[in-house]
Amino acid sequence: MATATLGWLETLLEAPPTAALVDALARGGSASVRGSRGSAANLLAGALAVRLNRPVLLVVAHLDEADDALDDLERFAAFGLSAERFGALEVLPGESSVNLELLAERLNVVERVAAEKLTGTQVLVAPVQALMQGVPEPSALGEFTFAIAPDEQLPPGRLLDWLDRAGYRREDAVGQPGDFAVRGGIVDVFPVGGSALLPGGSPTALSPFRLDFFGDEVESIHAIDPEQLGSKHKLGRVSLVGGSAVQVQSDDRRVNLIDLLPEPVVPILHETLELTEQARGYYERLTNPAGITQPNDVFKKLTQRTHVEVNGYSSGSAMGEQVALPVEPLPTFDTDAKNAVAELGELAADE
Repeated sequence: MATATLGWLETLLEAPPTAALVDALARGGSASVRGSRGSAANLLAGALAVRLNRPVLLVVAHLDEADDALDDLERFAAFGLSAERFGALEVLPGESSVNLELLAERLNVVERVAAEKLTGTQVLVAPVQALMQGVPEPSALGEFTFAIAPDEQLPPGRLLDWLDRAGYRREDAVGQPGDFAVRGGIVDVFPVGGSALLPGGSPTALSPFRLDFFGDEVESIHAIDPEQLGSKHKLGRVSLVGGSAVQVQSDDRRVNLIDLLPEPVVPILHETLELTEQARGYYERLTNPAGITQPNDVFKKLTQRTHVEVNGYSSGSAMGEQVALPVEPLPTFDTDAKNAVAELGELAADE
């Protein structure tokens, strides 16, 4: 990353409002921030994660805001920050399957939290709806996986039934994640998530793979090229991720992700009133509240921790440090491009 780009980020990291928040959070207190505009909350979340060397949970009101936040947080990569999304599942009434990519994303977060890998300079971005949706207890993650190894007894029908119930699509040939294809005793799968091992037990990247059956026995597993569909290296084991809407919308062995997060994680609530409205609206639209935490309980779980509320105009309800951001909207320029460039030049000359 260019030095010029890093310069303004370094200024943000050392700015008085950032320093005041770092000091308050380091003492175990919470804080309220007023004056948020544009990407301010996203950049503040990255700055706090870097300065505190603690994980941050950035809670946003809308699904698309999570993707925007990830784009903003990429700017902190040079400071060792990593960011990931904890997406919300969008299961409509009457649907029997879920978006496999989102399910794999959510299960990966649970697995990492359970393995105590959510540490240090990281930001987890979550729409408030995602935090209302329950996740499997770490001990129940196996319900959403299907492991396969060479030389084991596995009737092909059992695998095909699991793929169908788990949301995979049967196609003539695999072309994208979530596809599977069957040709005689050969089954090709393009996984959306999971893991793979080489024959010696070493981890390897999970890619499309081919299962060769001899009757009810898995004779071999090979990675394949999804474009050429030719076999590549052998695999010693694969584990697939998948699940049905029935599994997802269940109270059985389900918990709220917030309860799994380690104590150092700092929640940052962006626009508290909007979060409240979106959470209530989502809950009221549900036809089946199974596996869903009520809005009040979600906010209680978040605000019982050391946290930060970031709002545009109000100070929020968090007790403790009150910080105002010196952020102003950009000036309005002439609609004529030539005049606008001239105005921009004059503005730059005044700085």
